[in-house]
Amino acid sequence: MDELVRMPNDQEVALAAEELGLAMVDKCDELAKKLFGQFTNDADSASQEIAKNADRSRRELHLELTKLRIRRAANMDLGGAVIAARTAGATWEQVGAACRSSRQAAYERWHKVVRKFEDARRKAEQLPMSVRDQGDPGSKPPIDALYELRHADPGDGG
Repeated sequence: MDELVRMPNDQEVALAAEELGLAMVDKCDELAKKLFGQFTNDADSASQEIAKNADRSRRELHLELTKLRIRRAANMDLGGAVIAARTAGATWEQVGAACRSSRQAAYERWHKVVRKFEDARRKAEQLPMSVRDQGDPGSKPPIDALYELRHADPGDGG
């Protein structure tokens, strides 16, 4: 007896793959926070509170680099993690170190995807700003300032 077994179509497989990818990213985030929490729990609670309040951006940077290292070790796609790390302020040298490569190799591999993301975000940020933000020169996101600095001298090479 030949019974036909219904196979999932390409769209169903694509949706399942997307769900798996999101679950993997969520699990990576969970594991990185757990690892990062274990690392920061070694300090006493008073110094933890000071560090937590005084240096959130630095903590975010280290958390994103930890996520990048986990993804690399798990052979996951690193593009999104590189974007997150760069957005948190990571240098190409830090990205390269997290991926066990050189600054130049990291730049060559991911600078286009990061630039594409930055361009899309910049385009989205061209929406009308609130009155409070219009006259505030400090309201520019750090990644935009970094982008302008890195691309001011075309001979820099990244």
